[in-house]
Amino acid sequence: MKEKQKGNPVLLAFLLGVILLMVMSAISPCSCGRSRTLAIRTACQSNLHQFDLALSAHCYPPVTNYPPDLSGLSSNDVCPELFVCPGSRNQAGALSNASEWMDYIYTRGLGPDTPAGVPVIICPFHEKDGGFNYLDSDRSTRWVKEPNTVVGMLEDLVQRGYEFHVSERVQRQFGGRIRSSENWGDTSSD
Repeated sequence: MKEKQKGNPVLLAFLLGVILLMVMSAISPCSCGRSRTLAIRTACQSNLHQFDLALSAHCYPPVTNYPPDLSGLSSNDVCPELFVCPGSRNQAGALSNASEWMDYIYTRGLGPDTPAGVPVIICPFHEKDGGFNYLDSDRSTRWVKEPNTVVGMLEDLVQRGYEFHVSERVQRQFGGRIRSSENWGDTSSD
């Protein structure tokens, strides 16, 4: 004769499933947030690499220097979306108004022969993640962690005599902390 089992196996499986889901949901947001941050940072580095390719194409002989502004690149080499960092949530990037809406800081007067260690393009939109991306003159993209801030890198560029362009949008976004080299000594508010 069979003995009657105590408890309901379906209810036990259901409770076990609920507990498992609670544990997974407690763990999941942390890893998903970090993965999303890394994906955005990598997409930004991809944009910088695409700019590197476009700048290289621009310097096909007899041209020996990069254009004075990134909007001077051929529309065959760059698309409007490239001017927008995936981390900035800026939806208005367009090649026709890149100097106003571009999310990147561009160092002017450089070319393929510029010595390594000079940032060509800097993306300031990852400071909240503890650093920033930039394209170096050696054609590599780099992630820099604090305490090397964007402002510190720009101050170094000014001291070394380089000029750079910061779009109006970036200046507004960062409350005037980040501005073009010609306005660097100006401490008045924008």
